[in-house]
Amino acid sequence: MEINFNNKVVLVTGAGRGIGKSIANQFAIDGAYVIAIDKDQDAGTKVIEDIKQAGGDGEFRELNLQNTNELVEMISSYGKRFGKLDVLINNARYGERTPPLLETEQSFKSAVDVSLVASLMLSQEFIRVNGTQNNSDSSIINISSVAASYVGGESAAYHIVKAGLECMTRYFACHGGQYNVRVNAIRPGFIVQDEHLPKYKKDDNKRYRELAESCHPINRVGTADDVVSAIMYLCSDQAKFITGQVLTVDGGLTIQDQWDIAYKMDTLDRKSVV
Repeated sequence: MEINFNNKVVLVTGAGRGIGKSIANQFAIDGAYVIAIDKDQDAGTKVIEDIKQAGGDGEFRELNLQNTNELVEMISSYGKRFGKLDVLINNARYGERTPPLLETEQSFKSAVDVSLVASLMLSQEFIRVNGTQNNSDSSIINISSVAASYVGGESAAYHIVKAGLECMTRYFACHGGQYNVRVNAIRPGFIVQDEHLPKYKKDDNKRYRELAESCHPINRVGTADDVVSAIMYLCSDQAKFITGQVLTVDGGLTIQDQWDIAYKMDTLDRKSVV
């Protein structure tokens, strides 16, 4: 199955690092003009430099997504400039990881502003632009998390905004369809991002690695490429009849009985002692 995005215009928020960076790179490899959006000028500029060095094309837009008055103007201006917008990836998240019981009003509001308010406003204007440009098939992808449906060690805000993103996905899928905009979400599980792979694979991390991998039915953790591949499919012509869906990319981690996983971990610990 060949997928290409030649002559497509793709916007990626939080593109300076992590999964956002991998998404931007892959779209550029597949022929898209990539607009990398991030508040970190150095990181965002480097992403576009790397893309151009590899033969792709795009530009960096420095933007703090908490500055909501700039969001609509940005999407509108790109719509006028290019005559269309093909893909919006709502990937950015608030950077702080606050312990669950230490969440503050400010940290909660910041997470909501970046992951929910910004995604809502960007999606609204993206759909409006496509309503005036008559683009035949455009996509919005919201980057959620398996944390949207369980309680873990992340901050309360992280779990709550990811759940909100999935609700927003269904909402805009219903209201964006008449404008030829499909809206889906990706729900990553245990993903080791590219910049963390060297640390993950270090010899002194063997025990952690064994535990992490044995939790998964396919006996490995995920990588950014696993997430990116799912995104490329959902944005492609191969998925033209798919909208309003949340695709879990977790190697089967969350389909398992939690007691069974705990028992497996205990067995693994006992073997390591023996």
